[in-house]
Amino acid sequence: TLRTRKLIARENEREVRSSTYVFLDISSSMRGGQWPGQKLDQGMNLTVDIVEQVLSRRDRVGLVTFDEKLYGSIEPGSTPRHFNRILHHLVGLSSVVDGELTEMDDADVERLAADYLLVQERLDFRKGRHVDSVSGVNTKLLHRWLRGVMRPAERELSTGAVNEGIVAPTQDPIRRYLQLKGVDIPYRVEARLGLKERGLSEAIDHMVRVAREPQEVIVITDLCGMMSLDGVLRAMRIAMSKRHRFRVLLLFTPDYYESDPDGDDELEPVVRELFTIADRSERAKIVSKFRSAGISVERIQPKPTRRLAPTRTV
Repeated sequence: TLRTRKLIARENEREVRSSTYVFLDISSSMRGGQWPGQKLDQGMNLTVDIVEQVLSRRDRVGLVTFDEKLYGSIEPGSTPRHFNRILHHLVGLSSVVDGELTEMDDADVERLAADYLLVQERLDFRKGRHVDSVSGVNTKLLHRWLRGVMRPAERELSTGAVNEGIVAPTQDPIRRYLQLKGVDIPYRVEARLGLKERGLSEAIDHMVRVAREPQEVIVITDLCGMMSLDGVLRAMRIAMSKRHRFRVLLLFTPDYYESDPDGDDELEPVVRELFTIADRSERAKIVSKFRSAGISVERIQPKPTRRLAPTRTV
């Protein structure tokens, strides 16, 4: 302005970018369906679709996974490397070894490890002076052996698929070793009623703490096992007061069970209808509470899913 002796104004248009979080329910009920894992696979593919859509707009997207507690969290990002982190975490959901979320207790895991090492390494940890009376495994000797092999095993076998985004990785060396070796520890079969809400509330609280800007939060869940939404709605109201927005994508369980062609022609439709009525009644109560709080709920129909290929070395 001084040099030209006349007023000069520069106008800059600020690019507005949005940020999205996907909350994915990874509970035992999500691992059911017509075939094992059907609903979770549907949820994972929905997650990938949403992530791709958000990134195509050059916006930021993050991921949270939960069951009875917060399991994984990847803060929003927008790069191809960030997309790979999300894919790694989704693939790793088939290798959960957390003691609170899996079917086996510590004694069962010790027996599983002893069986694996006997077959694969020809090492018998069922002998010696310190055999545990419950597991039947020489636990002291097993832990001493693990201390010597864990570091090279981590270097050789650790990948993003078993590390990315996990909030509290297992500190149990036996569970970690089995995870690295690709030995399956079955996910918990029975859902404990009323505890999934705790995990969702914890996930919301975590998002509010780490988010640096208002988020659109998309919750993908079947709502199974939820009893009281008081804690969840309280957490959502606090989040909404900070300008976060929520919507729920509902995977309605009866939609994921087709008629059995080999079943009883008369009995099967009756059982299916009773199952559907009961499930719809339970879900309707939860959906009504969400909608009363101003949160939209959309029922998602099943569709062919694409399997996410594992990327870890076994």
